[in-house]
Amino acid sequence: MGSHGASGAPSQDAFFACEAYTILMKLEKKKVIVLGKVGIIVSLIILIFAFILPWYPSTGVTAGSCTAEAKICPDGSAVGRTGPDCTFDRCPNEQITFAITNGVSDVPKASTAEGLVVTCTADARSCPDGSFSLRLPPDCNFAPCE
Repeated sequence: MGSHGASGAPSQDAFFACEAYTILMKLEKKKVIVLGKVGIIVSLIILIFAFILPWYPSTGVTAGSCTAEAKICPDGSAVGRTGPDCTFDRCPNEQITFAITNGVSDVPKASTAEGLVVTCTADARSCPDGSFSLRLPPDCNFAPCE
């Protein structure tokens, strides 16, 4: 019998199938139009950011960059911050003080006029010539470098 009835006219099923197809085609066109509009809006947003971001002021600090501070050294020179933790560089001719933990059996001692015994800490300071100076009583200041 096909899609025609006994009278030769299209059946109701064929009519509904045709209507369903027409509705689906209209929905598909609307879907394409909506997706097209969304695509245009997204493209415009991307273009706006692409043109605005280069003009937007930055903070100037990036990962791994240090602030532009300076430390004035005893000799009058200045050093800046450096390294991953942005610590100050060492000053030129800087004397390093450190504690001696092994190999020191006798720490300098002195008695005061009142009979008190002064014991200085067992730390040393490096001198420019590579030698070391210890703290000396009674005031426990470092001995001068020679």
